[in-house]
Amino acid sequence: MTSQLMSLAAAMSIATWLAGCATTTPTAATTAPVPTIRPAPGVAWQLAGAHDFEPNRPGLGSRQRYESAVGWIDVYHYGLGRNDWATGVSDPAFDAHFRSTINEVRQLARSGQYTELKIGPTRDTRIGGLDFRTVSYQFRSQGRPLESRTFMTGLQGRLLKYRMNFPSPVDGDVDDIARDFIDKDLRSAPGAIDASAPRFPVRALRRSQG
Repeated sequence: MTSQLMSLAAAMSIATWLAGCATTTPTAATTAPVPTIRPAPGVAWQLAGAHDFEPNRPGLGSRQRYESAVGWIDVYHYGLGRNDWATGVSDPAFDAHFRSTINEVRQLARSGQYTELKIGPTRDTRIGGLDFRTVSYQFRSQGRPLESRTFMTGLQGRLLKYRMNFPSPVDGDVDDIARDFIDKDLRSAPGAIDASAPRFPVRALRRSQG
């Protein structure tokens, strides 16, 4: 009799466990949050030109221009006569220089090259392991509306600046496209995001500033 009771209890325990699985599993599946997966921007960029400013304008470094179906990007490496800029945005002179680049855009607006200029807030962000300072612009150039971004950081003793322009409306999220380009650009040059490296790789010499 005892063994029959034990068998009955075990059977009831198993039945209860199976019933619990049947009722709780669908509930968990229906209530679990569905992750939002944002597709990669997937913009194809092509190197369209490069210029070395150093021979005629020492301290202004070099520039590379990249173009795509959504806009163009100028990548600048320069030191302004220095080779000891702190990595990231912490150099004592960094903020003043960044603000001077905003004033350059204001000057273009005052001269009439840009119209309807709107300047967004300045903020810091992290991309590819580096701290960048960034600002956004909206304006018209030759009657064409543009979304623009500037990203700047210190790296390996020099300044690295990205100036990005996207004709409006943009096919995609501008900030996603910008961050994707910067991250891939940093990683495409071996050692470029290694702050301990003594200098930029040779690839950086093909770039320019603006």
